[in-house]
Amino acid sequence: MGLPRCRRVLSKRDFERAMRSGRRVRSRNLVLYAIANAGETSRLGLAVSRKVDSRAVGRNRWKRLLRDIFRTEASRSLPPVDVVVVVRPPEVPDPKEGRTARRQAPDRAALARELTDALRRMEPWHGLGRPVAGPVPGGPDRPL
Repeated sequence: MGLPRCRRVLSKRDFERAMRSGRRVRSRNLVLYAIANAGETSRLGLAVSRKVDSRAVGRNRWKRLLRDIFRTEASRSLPPVDVVVVVRPPEVPDPKEGRTARRQAPDRAALARELTDALRRMEPWHGLGRPVAGPVPGGPDRPL
């Protein structure tokens, strides 16, 4: 079971708002941005560039792992915030791999620790800016 659409940051405007005005925390593999939203639940947005992995299979694995961790573990104690997670590309590409250097997705347990630790460092949640006025696009009040 995946993360429902009402729990995802989907619009470009919401991504840009979180990345420009939100609080930022960096970890080894991730950069997290968080900003308050007007909805009732926390939402997750993901950005995994081709610099992380040139293959769509690898990028989708990162996204699938992060969505599952957010759904099962990380979002339990979050207030209504938009969290945008950007996966960082490898610092130094392996010279043997040349231009096709990629960062392998870590195992689920390590990634879960990294994400929950970054969210913990982002606390306290107050001061994350004012929520967007009106209902959140794609929120629970929007028909499917």
